[in-house]
Amino acid sequence: MKRNISILLVVSLLFCSLSLFVAADAPTQLCYVKLPAENDMFICEPLEGYDVFVPRGENFRFYIQGKDGYSVKSATVSVDGMIFYETDDVEEYFPGYYDIRVFTIENIVKETEVKVTTVFEVEKAGLFDWLITFVTKLVQWFTDIFGNGFNIGG
Repeated sequence: MKRNISILLVVSLLFCSLSLFVAADAPTQLCYVKLPAENDMFICEPLEGYDVFVPRGENFRFYIQGKDGYSVKSATVSVDGMIFYETDDVEEYFPGYYDIRVFTIENIVKETEVKVTTVFEVEKAGLFDWLITFVTKLVQWFTDIFGNGFNIGG
């Protein structure tokens, strides 16, 4: 009986040691970040030092840049269908560049898809920016006049 218990104890210790060894050497699970394909309007690429295969739980940084004649200043970027906003300073990565936007997706745990829309030709981008500024000032003006009782949409 003592011998059976000893054998079970040794087998259990070996199994536990092997389990720890295998767990320690298990490959890191990678999550794929699908970026938009290069096109005539813009490029979307990982920042230097980043790859589209991201270790689970890590951050991923990327940028978008307008090609000749196009602007990404007013571009809408979505991550897995949700609108996403810039999280990094362009000057830190691209000193002196104007039409580049830098983003960080934090804690990636699954395959992730990035989409970029509303990329305009440079002339139209200026008009779109003007329109956004106008509407923002108009809303501010109504808010100043009517106070907090002014609410768009209800």
